Amino acid sequence: METYVIFVNDKAHAMDQVLLLLEGSQPTQWVLVGCPPRLQRHSSKWLTQRALKKHKTEWTDENLKDIVQLLKVRGHEVLTRVAQAPLIEVTKALQSEFTNVRVVDARKELVLGLGEPSPLRAAG
Repeated sequence: METYVIFVNDKAHAMDQVLLLLEGSQPTQWVLVGCPPRLQRHSSKWLTQRALKKHKTEWTDENLKDIVQLLKVRGHEVLTRVAQAPLIEVTKALQSEFTNVRVVDARKELVLGLGEPSPLRAAG
């Protein structure tokens, strides 16, 4: 069975990308990886690691629920994960866990003035 690994940081942008991939596809396995935005330096300084992890999990659940529902209605198997490590490491771990993996970087580019491309897009 083919497995799609989708990295998501914006619900609307990711939904558009998933809808394009769904056209004419048979039921497959989807792994949606939430990439929550970083907290401000000052706010994250006062939170415990447990609270940060909870925040990331809640953000991922909230932002992926519509996509999960869409995929399940169409007969696809869906798993969700939270990116707790650099995306290169997460990608390698998922590629070793699943077979026949297609990785899709559906993250919306955020303009931060850094001018740095996404590491996954640069590697592809």
